[in-house]
Amino acid sequence: MNSQKSRKISLKLKKLTAKSVRELTDTSYKQINSWDNKSILPMKNRGKSFWRRFSGVDIIKLLIMRKMINLGIPISKLRPFYKWINKPKAIDYLVEKAFYGLNVYLYSDLKDNFGFYSDTELKDIISMNKESVVILIPLTKIVTDIVNRLSK
Repeated sequence: MNSQKSRKISLKLKKLTAKSVRELTDTSYKQINSWDNKSILPMKNRGKSFWRRFSGVDIIKLLIMRKMINLGIPISKLRPFYKWINKPKAIDYLVEKAFYGLNVYLYSDLKDNFGFYSDTELKDIISMNKESVVILIPLTKIVTDIVNRLSK
């Protein structure tokens, strides 16, 4: 199995505790609990002890949402994004493009248009001016940082 495929599988299968997530993302337990209580985090997995368990993919989702919150986007606007990002193909596309070294961006109007696009795709979308953009966030560094930290 090639190393990229192996890392992608590991990203989905490896389960981490809230403590590990806190250390990897510099997010406090209080913040993790708050987002969990507001049902905006991908934390449905529980171990035998009922402690939350996170995959690498969950951590990437958490970091993207944290980045959006840090940009001043209200949590209420994150719910449609959270619903969209939990579709398997959305996050798979982001991870795959980042693994191949492409710069990937979140492009959205925060209503019903969400997409992860590479530089080339983004240029085409912007030149066609089909969608109005509210946010444009680079994501490749988020993905590669987590993958590298998890593979140590």
